[in-house]
This record gives sequence, C-alpha cells and structure tokens, in this order.
Amino acid sequence: MPLDIASGDTARLAAWLRGAPALADIRPLLTDDLAPQPGAAGLFPAGAAVSRRWQDILGRRYERRRARWTLRLTLPYTGGARAENAARLEALAAWAAAQSAAGAAPLFGGAGAAD
Repeated sequence: MPLDIASGDTARLAAWLRGAPALADIRPLLTDDLAPQPGAAGLFPAGAAVSRRWQDILGRRYERRRARWTLRLTLPYTGGARAENAARLEALAAWAAAQSAAGAAPLFGGAGAAD
C-alpha cells in the first residue's frame, strides 16, 4: 500500500525533489510504491552502508554512512514522449548537480568530527 511521506530523511529528500522544475507535473510522489499512471513517482529507500569508522583521542567513536534512495518515475512511453522523457531526466540531473554545487541540496546525518 502506498505510504505518504510524513517525516525523516525520506521526507526531506521528497520535499527537495518536489522543488525540481523537471518534476513539477509529477504527482503523486510515494514512498516504497509507484503508482501505475503516467506522471507518478516513487521514492525507495535503498539502505545505508558504513563507509568509514574512526575514534578520536578521547575514545569517542564515529562512523560515516552513505545512504541511498532510488527515484522511479512512470513516464509516458510513446513515440514523441521518449525525447521529452530523456530531456526531463537530463534536466533533473543538471538541477540536482546545480543544487548540490550551490549548497542547496539536503544534507543528512548528525554533526560529528570532521575527517
């Protein structure tokens, strides 16, 4: 059953993605599900993996994790829409890169010692 994205990191990521011009007409944006109608999106948490563990001089332990999500889109698949779909995906990637470079993309996790 589709779940509304209510809280947590997935909600923050979904809110940020809703600001993407390339996804302006994509609704609904569900978590762990994807509606079958064209123009829908599903955001799937794909887990997190520890990328580094360390301990400071006082014995406090830290770890860095890399979280992953998958965004799936149900887009029209007809002759003319293929080029539009490709352009939409390229625009989304360019927007995400620009947001990241400007420091406007969401950051996840807590504050810890810098490595």
